[in-house]
Amino acid sequence: MPGQRKRRRQPTGEPSPSAERFAPGAGHWSVLFETRDASERHAYVRRLRAEGSRIDWSAVRMDTLCGRLKQPTTYRLSFFVPNSGRAPEGGGPVTTGYGMYPKDIAGLLAAAGEAGIVLTYAEDRAFADISLNRFASVNSTRLDWQGVEVLERSEEFDGDGLREMVRRYGDEGELVVVFWGNHAVPSVALAAEAVAAHAEMVVGSCYECWLYFTDGHVLIEFQDGEGFVAARVPN
Repeated sequence: MPGQRKRRRQPTGEPSPSAERFAPGAGHWSVLFETRDASERHAYVRRLRAEGSRIDWSAVRMDTLCGRLKQPTTYRLSFFVPNSGRAPEGGGPVTTGYGMYPKDIAGLLAAAGEAGIVLTYAEDRAFADISLNRFASVNSTRLDWQGVEVLERSEEFDGDGLREMVRRYGDEGELVVVFWGNHAVPSVALAAEAVAAHAEMVVGSCYECWLYFTDGHVLIEFQDGEGFVAARVPN
C-alpha cells in the first residue's frame, strides 16, 4: 500500500555468482594502475576504453585508499586474475590487460639487454602458479606470511638492500622472475646477477614487486618505504 515500507528481501543463503567468482581462493586482484591523482585514474580508464581493449570490465574494480596522517590518498584500478583461468591465445594482453605498458620497465630492459626476457601472459600465469599463488594474500598487493617459512625481514628498501638479498638467496646464473604490482606491466625473467646489477632500477620501477628464485624456490616481496620479506615457497 502507498506509504508502507517495502519488506527487505531475505537472503537465500546461497552465494551469488559474483561472490563465487571473486572468492578468496578463486584468484587474486592484480593492480592495473595506481596513482595519487584521481584525474589520472579517470584518464587511464578513458584511454583503455578508447583503445578498444577487450577487458572484462565486470572483473575490474576501482578503490580509493584514503590516506591517514602523512599518507596520501591513493586511487587504484585492479583486475581479477583467476588462479586457473585460461590464458588468451598467443599469450597476449588483450583480454586481461596484462603487459599493456612495458614502457614502465623500458629502462630496466634496455640495461639488462639480452639477459632480460619479457614473459607472455601464459608464462606469467605458469610461474605465478608455482610461486605467488601458493601464498595467501592480505590484500591485492601484500602476501600473508602466516604459516610459511619466513627466511628474513629487512627494513631496507633500496637497491643495495635488494642486491644483498639476491646474492644471499640466489646463485649467479639462477633464473629470477619479477612480478610487478601493476598487472599492466609485464613480468620479466632475469639471471640473478642481472637483478643484482640493476637492483636500483628494479625497486625504482614500482611500489611493490615479487621476485621468484626458480632454483631455490624462494620468494622476495618488496614494499616501497617498508622493506623486503624473503620466504620459502610452500609446496
